[in-house]
Amino acid sequence: MSSSAVDALLTREMRDDLAELANGIAPLQQWIEQKKYNPEKDPTFSGKAMPWRAPGASLTPARTGLIDFFEGLLRETSDDVQSKNTWEKIAADPLARFPIDDVHTWRAERGLDESASFGIVKSQNVLLDIQNRQIARLTFYQETLPDLAYCLSLSRPDTPAAWVTFAQQLFTDQVSAWPGTAYSASVFLNQFAADLLYAMLGMRNFSAVPEHPEYATALLTELGQPRRRGNKNTPAQAAEAVRRFLAQIDRDMHTGDAQ
Repeated sequence: MSSSAVDALLTREMRDDLAELANGIAPLQQWIEQKKYNPEKDPTFSGKAMPWRAPGASLTPARTGLIDFFEGLLRETSDDVQSKNTWEKIAADPLARFPIDDVHTWRAERGLDESASFGIVKSQNVLLDIQNRQIARLTFYQETLPDLAYCLSLSRPDTPAAWVTFAQQLFTDQVSAWPGTAYSASVFLNQFAADLLYAMLGMRNFSAVPEHPEYATALLTELGQPRRRGNKNTPAQAAEAVRRFLAQIDRDMHTGDAQ
């Protein structure tokens, strides 16, 4: 049932729209062209391929494998629906399954309050929205992606810049057409942005450009982060990193003195 629900939700049109929205949230190519740090000049990445920096190439969230990762995320967390229902029942009556008949006496004898609370939400060990409400990822998107589709059916951005503007309007709840039956536009956008970052930084995604698997970790590279799954650092590498760090501090201090 959950598999068919995901298939129904992520139509080809919706996948394309999410790819465009992701680029509006995180216009990576524009960021790369504006930032000073260039991993091609960083010895850490010496000899590493960076195909998105080749002439005529570009980096987008979709090329990092976002959409397939997002689909997999919905499928693997579909059981959250059942878990959410279970946690809500326990929160309503935390002592319902306590294995002792006279639970109130048992608690009183141990100096505990007569009532109890279930802290799964407060502990943040479940998926929460930006309002700290527990959500199940699949049902959350079942309730919000139709709202997105409705807004786009009325007015669709037609340029990358327009998608950036649209994303900003969602973030600030400035899209008047958003139905918001269950969640506001800003709650939706914050959750999708969180899942977007999970896709691009979590190292569980696969490049959407088969001939260039490096796209999967392109954002990590552009951030200067060499961490990869399976990486191991030797003592010599750690010592070299410390040496370079101290050298950079020394340069910065002398630059400050010169000014």
